[in-house]
Amino acid sequence: MQILDQKANVLVRTGVKIEALVASDPFMQIETTPQTRLYVTFFSGEVRSSLKVPYRSAEGDIRILSVSPGAAFTAIELSPKRGTVDLMKVIETEFGTGVTTRNWNTVLKIRKKLEAMEGAA
Repeated sequence: MQILDQKANVLVRTGVKIEALVASDPFMQIETTPQTRLYVTFFSGEVRSSLKVPYRSAEGDIRILSVSPGAAFTAIELSPKRGTVDLMKVIETEFGTGVTTRNWNTVLKIRKKLEAMEGAA
């Protein structure tokens, strides 16, 4: 058996920060379709980027809507013509690899679980 020595980064956000993030409603101006996917990329620290935000990829399928301390908010449009959009390549090129990206629906589920935990306490 081979044991690999690997490093894993973990990003943690408090319930208060998750609630503030959801309350800020970062995607309120986005018209969604069944092909739209919304993502939040969490940063482990301060990021430096020369990207002009809002950003739209040349193909128009990736939009980085805003960047705040600790997170970037992205919308992608899936297209049968182009196939899978490589969002992480764009994110890691611009913000580095010390990030984690989650679907907005996942963030909403986390908030709901936090609310349920608070209600049970």
